[in-house]
Amino acid sequence: MKGSIWEKVLKWLGLDRKSEYIKEYLQMSNIRSAVYMSVITIGLEIWMLQRQVKRLVDLNIPMTAKNLFEANRDYLILLTVGILMLLFAVSHLRGEKVKKRPASIAAISLFGAICLGFGTYVSYHDYANGKQILAFLTMTVFVACMLVWSPLVSLVMLSAVFYGFYQLMEYAAAQNGATVRTGDQVNFITFWISITVVSISLYHQRVEEASKDENMEMLNRHLRYMAVTDEGTRISNMQHFITLCKEKMQDPSINVQSWIYLFMNVENFGIYNEKYGYEAGNRILVNVAKILKETFPEGIVARQADDHFVVFTPAGDVKKLEEVRSRIRGLEHDVKIGINTGSYRPTSRDLDPNIACDYARTACATVRKRHDVNYREYDAELERQSHRKKYIINHLDTAIEKGFVRPYYQPVVSAKDHTLCGFEALARWIDPEEGFLSPGEFIPALEEYREVYKLDRCIMETVCRDLRDALDHGMTVVPISLNFSRHDFQKSDVI
Repeated sequence: MKGSIWEKVLKWLGLDRKSEYIKEYLQMSNIRSAVYMSVITIGLEIWMLQRQVKRLVDLNIPMTAKNLFEANRDYLILLTVGILMLLFAVSHLRGEKVKKRPASIAAISLFGAICLGFGTYVSYHDYANGKQILAFLTMTVFVACMLVWSPLVSLVMLSAVFYGFYQLMEYAAAQNGATVRTGDQVNFITFWISITVVSISLYHQRVEEASKDENMEMLNRHLRYMAVTDEGTRISNMQHFITLCKEKMQDPSINVQSWIYLFMNVENFGIYNEKYGYEAGNRILVNVAKILKETFPEGIVARQADDHFVVFTPAGDVKKLEEVRSRIRGLEHDVKIGINTGSYRPTSRDLDPNIACDYARTACATVRKRHDVNYREYDAELERQSHRKKYIINHLDTAIEKGFVRPYYQPVVSAKDHTLCGFEALARWIDPEEGFLSPGEFIPALEEYREVYKLDRCIMETVCRDLRDALDHGMTVVPISLNFSRHDFQKSDVI
């Protein structure tokens, strides 16, 4: 409890520890206030100088340099200080000078001290001549309320200034054989209390604003970080990777053909997850990401998704893949974790990195589940296969509609008596442009893109139609077997 109360006291006095952000916020707040204060000061002093010149004219006093200086000395001093403060504050805001906090604090403190000194000097003479102390009160409000001081500084500064001026009031009154009136004493003390409370209140209000801004800035910084970072591995996400690759490819100082895209798949990661759980699996992915960042320091590394990573790096770094595999294998001994890699060399600066990564991923897919090969570069053969796969996906609906896809009936013959006991309906695609498409090409492609249900539905409907037609013509029919995919039950109502 004592510690809590003591901390509150320190906080109220402004002696608690503050972040650099809050210190900078208060500093810049004072610099901006100093701009307004100096402009007001310059305007007021110019107005006072004009009044003084007019007074000299009205009194027929010669306009000599000496007379002008003696009549306007105080105003000229404050005008000069105001101009210097304005120049300092503006250059500080524009960043033309190094932002050193002690220098700005010293400049603002000096400016405030001169303003208070001016107000004290003018009001002392006014009070001695039976006038109001408006200059002192105005300058006190000016310095204490427009600038932000810590509560302790405000308390000490205002107490010292008010006590000192009160002594001057008593001295001036004694010179005239009198004392400070009770009403003036009460008003003076009331004003001291009021301005001190206001100054302290403004300080805490400004600190609270700074704290809210700092929290908002931290949140925005976190959101900006999360927008470009993969949450699980703390490396770049795919969106940021694409942006960085586009910037790199537009850099005229590099030859894009000497760079290469790598797509990597962590081998046996699913088995490791099942054995040790997702938390352990995430640690493996974090370590893989760290290995890739360390192995390809010149490259751009990102997590594509799941256990897939992408790298854009100088082509010579391909030789480092064995080092990557070795380090990844060393992460776990019970489950043999490895890495398969596909690559693609860009041929143009305008190539979309998404497409390049797809090419590299296609190459990687060809070495999955192979023990003899773990790396392949996207080449002309894969280009041909990719073109064929795209053609299959894009033309399936047209092929079905126009009858390019239909069943071929393979007979099933009894081994016992050599009689026909059934058929197996096999899908065949004879395309007018591509010619005969092998089921080994179009079925895996349709499975991959979850479009195979359209093919199976077409074959099933055609088989049923052929059976119905045979029955209607009095022909003998036999059972016909069909091939189904799991996607048939996920994407359509097979029954």
